[in-house]
Amino acid sequence: LRHDGIKVAVVLMPVTTGYLSAHPHGTADFNRWKRTVTKVLAGRSVPTLDFTRTMPDSKFRDQEHLFLPAAKVFSRRVADQLQELGW
Repeated sequence: LRHDGIKVAVVLMPVTTGYLSAHPHGTADFNRWKRTVTKVLAGRSVPTLDFTRTMPDSKFRDQEHLFLPAAKVFSRRVADQLQELGW
């Protein structure tokens, strides 16, 4: 994408405690994955926007989807961070 002049960033989406506990070793597995992804992206100079623990479980309608008001807040936060990056 960069070769074509397209800016790239990776957004780590908000997750619930239920999502974290669904991993075989719970939060430890998730954190290991997150560290690996973040390290790989940093090595490629790709910004990582980490929103994984930014929403309480009560803002989710299921383990993966935010209720609309929370989704709007999340989208605004992503836009704000991208703007901070100069996008």
